[in-house]
Amino acid sequence: MRTVGLALASALALSSLGCGATTRSSTGAMMTAVTLSTASVTFMTRDDGKDEDSAIAVQLLDDEGRLAAEGTVVDVDFDDRTVSAPINLAMSRTLTSGDVDDARLRLRLTPDGRDTWTFDMRVNARLSDGTERQYFWSGLQLDEGSPERTLVLSSGRVP
Repeated sequence: MRTVGLALASALALSSLGCGATTRSSTGAMMTAVTLSTASVTFMTRDDGKDEDSAIAVQLLDDEGRLAAEGTVVDVDFDDRTVSAPINLAMSRTLTSGDVDDARLRLRLTPDGRDTWTFDMRVNARLSDGTERQYFWSGLQLDEGSPERTLVLSSGRVP
């Protein structure tokens, strides 16, 4: 009886330990949580491009404002009516699939003098289970007077 009680207590103690990367299914089995694997941003410049000497930083923030991924573009001219190559964001924090839509995307333009940039933006997010989510915003603008913009991902979710 004592052995059974000790084994039961050990099993309960082990099951209460959380590693953060697993979830429990309705059957009680442990499963790996689906997380954000990669994210990329593509800019579609409208009639007013970004100057080569102006830098753009793209930061993915979790719902508490902590940096989860980041990418920067420096010394690249975004000509009028062009599409940029996808900018891959370097991941620095794990986001679960449930946290992705609540995340925010912060854009920061560091202009070299006067620079007005109007654009549309697409974000592609790939999850660890192989699924993808896309987000899109139209008619965005950054300039020396308003160099920063923060968007909640759910506001641009493409069904």
